[in-house]
Amino acid sequence: MMTRLELLFSAFAHQPESGSENLRPASVTIREAKADDALEIARLATELGYPTEPDEMRKRLVKLISDRTHYVAVASGEDDDHLLGWVHAEHRISLEGGARAELMGLVVDPVVRRGGIGGSLAELAEAWASRRGLTKITVRSNLVRKEAHPFYQGLGYAHEKTQHVYAKLLSPDKHTEKRRNN
Repeated sequence: MMTRLELLFSAFAHQPESGSENLRPASVTIREAKADDALEIARLATELGYPTEPDEMRKRLVKLISDRTHYVAVASGEDDDHLLGWVHAEHRISLEGGARAELMGLVVDPVVRRGGIGGSLAELAEAWASRRGLTKITVRSNLVRKEAHPFYQGLGYAHEKTQHVYAKLLSPDKHTEKRRNN
């Protein structure tokens, strides 16, 4: 586990791009998420395009932080009530791919992007995966997030494939009724 000093150094190892308007916090603390972070995690999830009510985020977060196959960490500045970013990783296993970690989400507040916080959050998720004995970590990045692609490549992630994602809403009543009749 990295010390707070190592995290601070890592978080600011990369200088913002020239001409960047982004602010640089005096210090950054990265820690495991707690239920009280739900409001800020929901705010940042909206930045990713996934608006979520804080109460719903709290329910999800409580479930995830109690499940050892998930890792959720947050970055905060001097004011621990205002989060600068978060990362969520999951230990996954599938028939076709075996065991691996997947970054399920990573977001940094636009005000402090390009300051190394995202890289530090990803690095902690990678360290968590390594401690679990996993040898591969993946991330899915939407095609429209063009600024995210070079970010992940810069962290050493290689583009493996492009895919379509399909979703279907299920009616719980319909499936529950089927089970009762069988």
